Amino acid sequence: MRVQELLDVCLQDIYIGGESPYIRIVRKGKKTRLVPVMNRTTEHLQEYLSRFHENPSGTDFLFYVVRKGTRTAMSPDNVEKFIKKYGSQARERNREDYAVLVIILIYSGIPDQYICTGMGCRFRFLQNGWAIPRWKQR
Repeated sequence: MRVQELLDVCLQDIYIGGESPYIRIVRKGKKTRLVPVMNRTTEHLQEYLSRFHENPSGTDFLFYVVRKGTRTAMSPDNVEKFIKKYGSQARERNREDYAVLVIILIYSGIPDQYICTGMGCRFRFLQNGWAIPRWKQR
């Protein structure tokens, strides 16, 4: 999933009430894809919605910023800023947790440039395709 596809998700695209929860993603060329959501992810999503969408409207973006009192879609640049901010906090707290976070972001499909720029690491790729984060010297 591309970052922009995730940022384009509106509340009306989220179906978490039934037995098979999913999120509807609109891809390039206006193609629709239904992405299944695991139970644990549904729990996190419900918590997020209760905190950040108190008075939901179906056309509200899942991830938003408030500019001049109006909610607007979050940009990929904002995503990079968040990854940088929280990535550096995680790195300072615990390097092992930080390494796990980097690997999760990689295999979740977040582009390397966001991860490397935001979290201050580079990758050493192994022959089997796995990537190992290596931290830049400060």
